[in-house]
Amino acid sequence: MKNFKSYDTSDNAMELLSIARDGIESLVSGYKRLPRKGIYEVTLFNTIFVLNSKCLLNSKQKFDIENEYFSILSHIINEEMPNVPQEYLISFINGRLSFYMEEYKKLINDRLYTAMFIYYNFYINPLHNDNSQIGTPPNPMDLLSFTKALYNMINWVQKQIN
Repeated sequence: MKNFKSYDTSDNAMELLSIARDGIESLVSGYKRLPRKGIYEVTLFNTIFVLNSKCLLNSKQKFDIENEYFSILSHIINEEMPNVPQEYLISFINGRLSFYMEEYKKLINDRLYTAMFIYYNFYINPLHNDNSQIGTPPNPMDLLSFTKALYNMINWVQKQIN
């Protein structure tokens, strides 16, 4: 996706969201099926890439597309978290995006860093803010398989957007 196909911000936001969601297939095919709520976590994770795509950063509609993207994303996540106030939902999404950006930086800057906390959010406790009870870490070989599939998904998403 070098440029947006439409001048409609809603279409462009949906195109970016589709890429974020379609990346899930790469993770699932390389690792294992996600729980239903884990799909939303992966979409949040992939959001850090789609909202930093060259086509969006170079777009005159960047602000409008981002606003529409977040509006759609919060609506979708709200369907899985129906009883939470809008302020909490926005705070949750912003917190997750910050968390995933920090985790991604650690992954690319430290080759020994594992994606255990990302794994936890995707597979063990998706859409929950309480990370104090991580429990038993996954088997190291399982975590390596997950991390490899995660890198493949990141690469797939980045190829779609740049």
